Amino acid sequence: MKHHPADPTTTEIDPLTGEPVPAAEQERGGCGWMLLLAMIGVTALVGFGLWAAREIQQRNLAQPLLANFSGISALPTGSIRPAGPDAELKIYFIAREQFLAPQARMVPGGASDIERIHRIAHELESPPATGLLDSPLAGEVNIRGLYLLDRILYLDLTRDFQQRVAASPIQERLAVFSLVNSFMLNVQELGGVQLMIEGEMVPTAGGWLDLSTPLGQDLSLVR
Repeated sequence: MKHHPADPTTTEIDPLTGEPVPAAEQERGGCGWMLLLAMIGVTALVGFGLWAAREIQQRNLAQPLLANFSGISALPTGSIRPAGPDAELKIYFIAREQFLAPQARMVPGGASDIERIHRIAHELESPPATGLLDSPLAGEVNIRGLYLLDRILYLDLTRDFQQRVAASPIQERLAVFSLVNSFMLNVQELGGVQLMIEGEMVPTAGGWLDLSTPLGQDLSLVR
């Protein structure tokens, strides 16, 4: 075996031949290792990005961002229905504290049940300017809220309603069914009207009529 003098520029030994590796080859080998390390780093970054994207999708972290835009549209989502002829509503006002008298009011054709309910409430809060007809919502009585759940309309009134109907059984009955009839006989999908006072269920308003369950219409009071 030939002996090669030591080259001060070489510091590595070829494991196959046992001979010193020239400096030029060492530099090429160093570059190769650096390139390999760079490729490994890029691969690791790509792999991490794919893993992170999968985790975000699985954990629905991107959902809040998408949800912010889900309801935005420049065009209506449903079909546009042509307006039909106006439909008639009958509002049952109290007449001379003795019976209920229907008064015709108009609502735009094709109005939804929600629109009809709000229109009825508005008409009850705006009774006709006559001494012969009255509304149970006259004076300080107001509707605090309207809630529709499982075909039951929850009608939340201010506490003044109890004072208004406390005088006699017929006064309470007329006031309650002025409200109930006006909603039940104009909105076919309703299954009942539940009266509430200041956001709470009450057994009665004036002490005579049971209000613990939803009420249906009563035509016996209508003239």
